[in-house]
Amino acid sequence: MDGCILYPEQYSFIWKASFFSLFSCIYAFYNNHYDLALVPGGVFLTSINYWYKPDYSWRRYVDMGVVYTSLIYQFLRAYNAEYSKMYYFTLSLAMCFYPLGVYYYNKKQYWHSTYAHSMLHLIANISNVILYSGHIEPVTNIYLLTGDFIQNNMSNIVHVVQLLIKVNGVYDILCALSILRVVNIPYLDRLHLSMIKNNSENPLFERFLAYWIFTYGIMRLSVNNSFIVSGSYFLEALFFANELFKHRSVYVDKALFVIFTSLLIGYISSFY
Repeated sequence: MDGCILYPEQYSFIWKASFFSLFSCIYAFYNNHYDLALVPGGVFLTSINYWYKPDYSWRRYVDMGVVYTSLIYQFLRAYNAEYSKMYYFTLSLAMCFYPLGVYYYNKKQYWHSTYAHSMLHLIANISNVILYSGHIEPVTNIYLLTGDFIQNNMSNIVHVVQLLIKVNGVYDILCALSILRVVNIPYLDRLHLSMIKNNSENPLFERFLAYWIFTYGIMRLSVNNSFIVSGSYFLEALFFANELFKHRSVYVDKALFVIFTSLLIGYISSFY
């Protein structure tokens, strides 16, 4: 692969799929959604910059950062839009292809992974077109809309957050049991271990990692205690940050994803 994550014919395929974002960018401009046009426009620029030679350089992390930031911004802007429900549904469908692509990649089925990632590009941009086709509240109202939404739906938000954390706790426990070979669930048994560089298949190390994952999974099932739940996420972020920045023992992209999501969920869960 010559330092790239895929073979040339495969990453060339995804590079071409990146042009879907250019179409939805132009469509947003056509419908006078100028600020939202920057979302697929930015993703298009960073995607073609990365996928022409997808290695582990700074271009990879710029692309990921732009995608995450753009997704959050547009997710908020879509609230109260004319076609918001259809947008959220289609976007959720698109996002299902990301873990599928990762699964195939870990299985070394690179063409399957390529097709899955390309479907992510295609369906995500279909969701963009759906959103841009209708009325969207002006960007100046985003803070007001977000504040009204939180105030009017606080109890529902709390229930949703608690449910997501419980699901996350069950997921962590299943990952731990898969590593311990108590249950046999493909992908979950290698998901956490794939974050670690130079993993030498040390059975003792793998078991202790599983014990740690199992422990904070149990903590997250104590969902009515915000101190315990938020603490489990903050500790996870702290430990991965230590491994990333001090020991450099984990992959940058995967570690940053865990750190930022853990800090975000920890912060949110500290308020209920």
